[in-house]
Amino acid sequence: MQPHAQIRAIDQAEDAEILDRWWVPALLSAGGDRGESTAVRKPFNLMAGAALRSLSGELSFYQVESGSLSYVELRPHANGVEVTILKRALPYGLTLRELQVLSLVSFGLSNVDIANRLGNTRRTIGTHVERILLKMGVESRSAAAAVAVSEQIQVIPIPGDPSGLPPMKLASFANTLSKNVDGKSKTHRPGPERKHPLIIGGIYPTADLAAEDGAQMRMGAELAIAQINQRGGVQGRSVVHLPIAVDVTSATDIERGVHGLLEAGADALTLGYSFARNPTQMERLFTQVANHGAPLMHSQTSQIAASIVAGSGAQFRNIFQVCAPENRYGLGFLRVVTDLADSGSWNPAGRRLAIIDTSDPSMQTWDEKAASLAERLNWKVTVHERVDPVRPNWPAVMRRLRELPSVDAIFVACFLEDPLLEFLDLYHEAPLHALVYTTYVPSLPDFLVRARALSEGLLWSSVIGSQDDVLSGRFASQFKAYHLTKPGRSSAGTHYDMVQMLAGAWSMSDSPRDWKGVSDHLRESIYRGVNGIYAFDQRSGTVGAFPDDTEDPTLGKAHLVFQIQDGDHRLIFPAPYGVAKFRSI
Repeated sequence: MQPHAQIRAIDQAEDAEILDRWWVPALLSAGGDRGESTAVRKPFNLMAGAALRSLSGELSFYQVESGSLSYVELRPHANGVEVTILKRALPYGLTLRELQVLSLVSFGLSNVDIANRLGNTRRTIGTHVERILLKMGVESRSAAAAVAVSEQIQVIPIPGDPSGLPPMKLASFANTLSKNVDGKSKTHRPGPERKHPLIIGGIYPTADLAAEDGAQMRMGAELAIAQINQRGGVQGRSVVHLPIAVDVTSATDIERGVHGLLEAGADALTLGYSFARNPTQMERLFTQVANHGAPLMHSQTSQIAASIVAGSGAQFRNIFQVCAPENRYGLGFLRVVTDLADSGSWNPAGRRLAIIDTSDPSMQTWDEKAASLAERLNWKVTVHERVDPVRPNWPAVMRRLRELPSVDAIFVACFLEDPLLEFLDLYHEAPLHALVYTTYVPSLPDFLVRARALSEGLLWSSVIGSQDDVLSGRFASQFKAYHLTKPGRSSAGTHYDMVQMLAGAWSMSDSPRDWKGVSDHLRESIYRGVNGIYAFDQRSGTVGAFPDDTEDPTLGKAHLVFQIQDGDHRLIFPAPYGVAKFRSI
């Protein structure tokens, strides 16, 4: 029997104890085939065990086995998982018992719960916690927990029943592992033939350009995959996440990443956004994916992408844009300022607007349609500047704004956090007392912390954001429990929804490899996700916006408009979603 997946185990610890007594039995007891290799410390092939197949991303932790302590690194690959065993000192000068206590603290357990699991008194655990905080140089349990998770310094086995812990990544993995491992047995009983896992290749921006956004995308996808695998996978198959980071300003780098994922056997691709999206680049990317056949779901707000797919007939039927194009932002801005002025909520002195758009023609939010609508609504565009989307010259823009007669509202099309923060910083050096309206960026979870008072009163919109409803609230709670951090208002939910939509399409198709059937199901279905309604246009494969593209809120994803009030996001438009009141500046 040929193994369905390859597990590469590397022992760099001068001690094969954990490989011998834990990982080899774990994999073999799950129906693996050790192949021709006989030396434990050398690379060997195994069929993926249930615990390893449940991995939705990289995972590292300390592991104790028969008095031996090692550090384990697990890295999913297209054809399996790489297991690396290292010798590493305990962090922060902690003892093993303190590391166990810290791990349980990071799972959200109280001192009483920890005492029950470890067979100690509550006072003893309290003393351990005090010493842990002192050694780590932090002031609270939550801070210590955050460090434990972010630095991956938790330890297994977890004392007590791991199934009683919150569904965090390591706890979920340990729970699955505990059901499939006989740490003392080294006998191999061949199991039934197992189905090949389904691979989702995720393409995310590199850390140097959009670290926070890329992390949000990955974590949203990982949570969805973990939940799907906990439910038993799709048609008896587990789902594996294969993430890569690319330079999203380089079409060549994106195409290279897509090629690598498809060569690795990806059954579907997800892509965030790119800054290499002119018609030639976009069509070349779509052709690459179409020639393979696997579905691609992307969250680029791109009119060019929508037009290319619509004009291709059936060629790009496996390409899906999960949001409306970027030119909806300009139309939404006009709708909001008009509604505020007409309702008396805001009193513009001269109905003068400043438009600051990107210089990249493929990303511009203010087009001829917006300009024509502004004229019909009696708005005067007195400033129309275009700036580099990655490195805008804000000083020149601010000089232009201050040289001309005062404007009532400023529309700033910006999709990266650092450039928007730089604009707000310069603007507030000598504010113009105008209504400032921007796009997307404040959806990032750290924006309010970084912007602080600079963001107060700011209006911002997203055609791909999360609403204030039960589904979004439940997702936020699950995300925080799993990742120990809050999601933002856009990317995490979007990529969570992408994975859930793919899983639904796979489950409804005769075979997950029936790519045409999977794509047909995606295109013909209406999905209600964390970030709203996904109803793909039959020609363009694009999700329309409500109320820009449809007046029916059940057929379009809401174009959400927030105002930052008292350091928090308040959803004000559109009805029936917006319930907060606009606060005049």
